[in-house]
Amino acid sequence: MQSINKYGITALYPRLSRDDDIQGDSNSIANQEEMLRDYAEKHGFRNPLFLYDDGVSGTKTNRPGFQKVLAMIRDGQAVTLIVTDLTRLYRNQSEANNLLEIVFPALGVRFIAITNNYDSATNTESDEDLAMFSNLFNEWYPRQTSRKINAVIQHKAEKGVRIASIPPYGYQKDPADKFKIIPDPEAAEKVRYIFRLCASGMGPEQIAKRLEQERVLVPTEYIYRKFGRNHSSRNPDFPYRWSNSTVARILENTDYIGVQVSCKTHKPSYKSDLVVEVPEEERYRVENAHEPIVDRELWDIVQRVRANKRRPTKLGKMDMLAGMVQCADCGNTHYLCRCGSWDESKYTYVCGKYHRHKEECTPHTVKALHLREAVLQAIQTVVQTAKADREAFIAHLTAKQSGQLKKELTAKRKELEQARKRLAEIDNLIAVTFEKLATGILTDEQFQQLNGRYLAEQETLNEHIARLETELAKQQDELNNVGNFLAIVDRHLDVPELTPEILREFVHHITVHERDSAYKKKFYTQKIDVYFNYIGMIQ
Repeated sequence: MQSINKYGITALYPRLSRDDDIQGDSNSIANQEEMLRDYAEKHGFRNPLFLYDDGVSGTKTNRPGFQKVLAMIRDGQAVTLIVTDLTRLYRNQSEANNLLEIVFPALGVRFIAITNNYDSATNTESDEDLAMFSNLFNEWYPRQTSRKINAVIQHKAEKGVRIASIPPYGYQKDPADKFKIIPDPEAAEKVRYIFRLCASGMGPEQIAKRLEQERVLVPTEYIYRKFGRNHSSRNPDFPYRWSNSTVARILENTDYIGVQVSCKTHKPSYKSDLVVEVPEEERYRVENAHEPIVDRELWDIVQRVRANKRRPTKLGKMDMLAGMVQCADCGNTHYLCRCGSWDESKYTYVCGKYHRHKEECTPHTVKALHLREAVLQAIQTVVQTAKADREAFIAHLTAKQSGQLKKELTAKRKELEQARKRLAEIDNLIAVTFEKLATGILTDEQFQQLNGRYLAEQETLNEHIARLETELAKQQDELNNVGNFLAIVDRHLDVPELTPEILREFVHHITVHERDSAYKKKFYTQKIDVYFNYIGMIQ
């Protein structure tokens, strides 16, 4: 039997896990502390020292409090370790057994788990066996708990219930429904401001500097001051210091257009803190989940701006047309060439492929100022045309778009109807096969063959129906595009100059054709096509 040393340090180790919240107050730190203190006093253990881990899972090996306990044991300072129960030690069977069977005996440490009636100084072999069984259960329990929690989260996500407990900046919890969010008017306006700045051509770094200059509170500080909710990343010393990453996250968050995306990440193992991203197609996406802060039009513009990853010029300005100019022949994005000059009148756009590999394309060179003039003229022309005869303008656009689209829509709707009809038939056939199996008309083998065939067809039909529904929704949007474009025109009935805001609202991209004559000739013509948002190029 191990000798009992009552004169070294007695380490008392209470641990509270997030999992303990569901069990009420019985496992609280305060209750564990009281039980451990009473036990130590009653049994005469001297020099008690509490070492805590609060809110840390027993599956984790890097618990700060427990690491201190182990360090004191290895240094010979602590000769006794007392916990309320074995789950406080580890929920990992191998780790727990290693401590009980190897580490503690080798270092002469007495280990006590109060509620399990486990005392290494007095245990029998049956007690040891029971402890091993308890450790096995303790590892099984968090695994099952993790599975249950994940199942609940997935079920909620499938039903469109909001999983995130903290609303994004610009929103607040709906007082009438804790699973809903509603716009926070003050912060929502700041979000729209950030999106407008990006649409004007500013990147996250520039936007962050602008917000700091204008003394706009960072989200963590704003939320703390308005709602009293603190965040670990909050820095009260710098309440206006916006980071590029914060701005970028706002610009990429679909919540702002009313689209709720759940289950973006997951943990491969409950034992690990590793978090991995879930592929886009496997996430749960709910349209119109809540009131949007940013309209789709502004969102689309910003996403195109962000996709182009535009950089400032040497003068510190953003290139207005960056990422929007394409070669009409190879499709590559044009490169802005400053020709070693600070004079913007000498700037030109050159085919990106030609710039990198001259043998693969031709220059397609166009002066930057001439290109901007051509784009401005194209915008002014379309606005004037719409103003002069709105009905004729609509008729021209719909004649170009609607004819073929409507035919395709009719055909796909018919195809969708037939697929849904066949799916209903399959459901009935599956039910019939079960009845025939139950009455003995079909053997097990016949049933398996028929049912397998029906289920395979059912799966194929479901995939086909989902694809058709997506395509129909997309094509219906295309039919609505004329109205969307006219809404832009109505906001800008006068366009005296080309600004980043005007450009991004009207133009999707620009294609530059090669010149019709040699580059050394003074006079030449060059075709430039302007493709507008929603409607494409107007013939």
